[in-house]
Amino acid sequence: MIEYVQDFVPSRKITNFTTDWNDGTMVAALVDATAPGLCPEAYTMKPEDGLENARNAMTLARDWLGVPMVLHPEDIVNPKIDSLSVITYVSQFPNAKLVPGAPLKQTGDPTKVKAYGDGLKSEGLSTNDVNTEFFVDVSEGGEGPLRVTITGPHKMDIHPDVEYNEEKKIYTYQYTPGEEGEYVITILWCGKAIPNSPYTVKVAGSKRPRAATLGRQAMASLQYKVYGPGIEAKDLCALAPTEFWVEGVQSGA
Repeated sequence: MIEYVQDFVPSRKITNFTTDWNDGTMVAALVDATAPGLCPEAYTMKPEDGLENARNAMTLARDWLGVPMVLHPEDIVNPKIDSLSVITYVSQFPNAKLVPGAPLKQTGDPTKVKAYGDGLKSEGLSTNDVNTEFFVDVSEGGEGPLRVTITGPHKMDIHPDVEYNEEKKIYTYQYTPGEEGEYVITILWCGKAIPNSPYTVKVAGSKRPRAATLGRQAMASLQYKVYGPGIEAKDLCALAPTEFWVEGVQSGA
């Protein structure tokens, strides 16, 4: 669920479903990202007005997106709110449907948003290109939500890493085209495509010979180390993605 929210609200770093939501601005940003123009005040809200922010955003979500208030604004701004309650509320958004007649306000201009970088070039990439980058400059596009989707071969959704430079208003996206084929990158600003979007990127196969695979005897001589937050059983959130690593080291190395 964190990945879902992060894709919709790339300007904010989401680390939890408790304190990140206490000032109401995250709910507001998610509402406006779901229905661009429904909650444009999300970008100018003051964090100290948490209850007012949450009440405004959650009311808009209920009235115009059909998202039920399974918890109250007073709950979401409570520092002791449990993550499962917030996850339960946020999980309603993927199925939200905009009600006809919703009071949408256009605040941004997608024609003034620029995108560039190797990751958007139609040709030239291969499966060897790790952490390929492209940039989205919204400095002249006004206020609004940015939505970037990457679809790889076989209609596979790619979730890129993103960093936002608030001073320059530039987003840096990074992805690894791990499979040969066609990738489609769609960039929306305020719910509308920017110039040249969608981008079609054709990725070639590996330009280098594959590394030799280990034989059974070599595999048997490896010592394995497993580590990471996913197996340490602490600071984890229900339904939130986590990770761990398995590392093989040659005996005697």
